[in-house]
Amino acid sequence: MLEEQFVAGVSRIDRPAAAVPESVRRIRSVAISGDVGAVRRALFDELVSLLDAVGGAAWTIGPQREVQLVMQYGLGPERIDAVHDRWPGHRELLLQALTDATPQFASAAFESDATGSGTGPRQFRLLLFPWPVKGQPTELLELFIPPESLASEDDALEVVRQLCEAAVPADAPPQPTGRAESPTQLAAYIQAVHSSLDIERVALTATNEGRLLLGCDRLSIAVGRGRSLRMTAISGLTSFDRRSPAIRALESLGRTVQNDATPCFHTGTVSDAPESLRGPLTACVEEISPQVLYVLPLADGDDEASSPVGVLVAEHFDNEINADLLRQSCQEIAPVIGTAISNAADYEGLIRIPLLGRLLRSRSRRFGRPGISRRVFAVLLIAALAALVLVPADLEISGRAELQPRDRRPVYAGSTGVIEELMVDHAEAVEAGEPLIRLRNRELDFEISRVDGELQTVLQQIADAQALRARPVRSSTSPPASADEMAAREQELKQVRDSLIAQLEILRQQEQDLTLTSPLAGQVLTWNVQEQLESRPVEIGQRLLTVADVNGPWVVEMHVRDRDIGHVREARAAIRPDLEVEIVLPGDPPVRHLGTVRSVTETVEYDELDGPTVLVTVDVDAERINAPKPGTTVAARIQCGREPLGYVLFRQVIDAVRTWWAF
Repeated sequence: MLEEQFVAGVSRIDRPAAAVPESVRRIRSVAISGDVGAVRRALFDELVSLLDAVGGAAWTIGPQREVQLVMQYGLGPERIDAVHDRWPGHRELLLQALTDATPQFASAAFESDATGSGTGPRQFRLLLFPWPVKGQPTELLELFIPPESLASEDDALEVVRQLCEAAVPADAPPQPTGRAESPTQLAAYIQAVHSSLDIERVALTATNEGRLLLGCDRLSIAVGRGRSLRMTAISGLTSFDRRSPAIRALESLGRTVQNDATPCFHTGTVSDAPESLRGPLTACVEEISPQVLYVLPLADGDDEASSPVGVLVAEHFDNEINADLLRQSCQEIAPVIGTAISNAADYEGLIRIPLLGRLLRSRSRRFGRPGISRRVFAVLLIAALAALVLVPADLEISGRAELQPRDRRPVYAGSTGVIEELMVDHAEAVEAGEPLIRLRNRELDFEISRVDGELQTVLQQIADAQALRARPVRSSTSPPASADEMAAREQELKQVRDSLIAQLEILRQQEQDLTLTSPLAGQVLTWNVQEQLESRPVEIGQRLLTVADVNGPWVVEMHVRDRDIGHVREARAAIRPDLEVEIVLPGDPPVRHLGTVRSVTETVEYDELDGPTVLVTVDVDAERINAPKPGTTVAARIQCGREPLGYVLFRQVIDAVRTWWAF
């Protein structure tokens, strides 16, 4: 994103130091009108002059994600977008720069009258800089700079950044009167400032609305106390660079004003300021060059004795304003802003925490001098350390847990095929052996049809052979077959028949396996059976349904982290295998149940939420659970004996240190 910042006022390029501030002032005078076209032309006037550029262009992204020319400057009569085909990669470069919204340089060689060269390709450094336009899509400024004219890319970017910041058109030109036109505007301003308890939103509203109310060029608010004072909001900007020299100079001046509780009003002469303010004020004037600068502390208007919570900074860059009226108006709205920021700070606990502050001050005074208080503090500290070591506490291992019927069986696809018929739905009761799903395998259907056809052919051949053996038919073309040959032929056909019958039996069995039955009596647990499985192709071994006996025993399946399972195994070996488990079911109020560890798996599985985990199965009394539901998430804690209180509280840290020490 483009980082907004104050005008630095000093240019390091090979030009007079005063050139950049003068350009900034000229652009600001145009930006006040709110005419985007005039601001854009003034911006190119100054940029091309300062950077010795051949010309430039402004681009934006169209509705079809294509680059569109908004304006071209100093590049001749030929439209630059009409010569894209002769500049390979230029359009893609602009689109990428608009998408990234990041200032950048690129090297290019262009051959066109638009770049001022008619004798062949000319080398350029393209400076691409995003320019946010209020109420319109961000535009990309493109400058054609000859390499010999570019002394420093960083300095050139700094110049463009300063001028673009000054060229943001105003939504409505502020009236240079220095105060509100009517009490109604002030009342609306007070209501807007007090409409939120978020410090940043309060400061942003106060600066944006206050700039229009006062008629100044820029209004800023810095919030904090002492050395923690930080610039929080600047009118017209949604983000800015806190490391810029101008902001640092303003924060330094603001800290001095806040600590001295003395406003700083500057109209052109630094020597008139108090001695303590002259250094920071001089730095601000050098960085910003304002005609009027007023910095005053912000205090809670409802508590005049409270210390300031920040400072208000009003700036104006020309003489078209009544400085005395500006100062008077700032003094009118400062208590409003101070009260709003103080309320927001109290609400968020960012600046003032009265109770904690009193406790800390009380403690420092009480323990700050010798006496019995120090001895009491030492005794309490030793007692706390001893309690961490000597006082035992319950060691409980928890994990993500679910309530499930103990008897659950998955239903797998026994063959590859397509689901032809679903005979059950979610939560439907089924009996053992009851059909659940019927699959269809077209290849199996074809194979059954083929084998059955071959079997019928062989049976017919056997019948013909038996008829010929009984009544031999004499043929004039071939000698009659002997009885032995006919018997051998019949025997061969019978062997083929038996083989086909065996194949057909196997295929029929495979056809029966396409009907999947329930492995036990219970209830279908799978959700949205029709939507998930209807007409779905499946592979052999694929899990399709889950059936569980909800009337039988229930268990809690805990996923204990691998780093904690060692405590569970040690407790099972030292205390008893069926450790007690405290189970809390969701409810209002929560209901606690007791269970016992049934088994702990020896394998570690990776869980997407908890990482490496081990499955622990816990037996529970289902009769004490009101209408248990499969998959209900519960809280479970395994009682693993007693350990010192310090270890129970800081177990993870101690275990991590032990592991580190072992290596």
